Amino acid sequence: MGKQIMFYVTQEDMNELICIVQENGGIFIHESGIELDQNDLLHYTDYSYLYKKYYYVNCYIKTKNSKIQYKYAEKINRIYIDNDNSELIDIIMPHESIKIENGMVWSRFWHDPKNKELDMIFGCVKKYIRKYYHLSKDKSYYLGPNFYDLYKRGKCVPVSFNEIPIVVD
Repeated sequence: MGKQIMFYVTQEDMNELICIVQENGGIFIHESGIELDQNDLLHYTDYSYLYKKYYYVNCYIKTKNSKIQYKYAEKINRIYIDNDNSELIDIIMPHESIKIENGMVWSRFWHDPKNKELDMIFGCVKKYIRKYYHLSKDKSYYLGPNFYDLYKRGKCVPVSFNEIPIVVD
């Protein structure tokens, strides 16, 4: 059974999580296995940016010791990471249609805790989120500080996958 944490972020909120991951040895990669550069990370919540650059949208966190397995999609002639059989933290960001406004996205970090290095990184991110993010009333989602500020000012409304507004306060 895997571990997960779900949250809403702006790029500003995501930048803090990126720093925590990198400070603890995490490496961001996209689904072809290539490491994301700093410019990619500065546009991390911009679905169209990553898709235009790589034609991939799924991203992961690995460590230098992660074992990665790949699959080949013959119909589209593309190699991609087999996330079911690889040692990764799976960062699930929704497609463009689920974006809320100005790069604010729902996201989820998920991983199988068998890999101790990844479990430590996941634990650091989770600890940070629990300490600095706002928890939804149903205790299912966290809202990053910048996202929460925009929410309080009426600039955004967090919604679930089925587009039902989430009650925050």
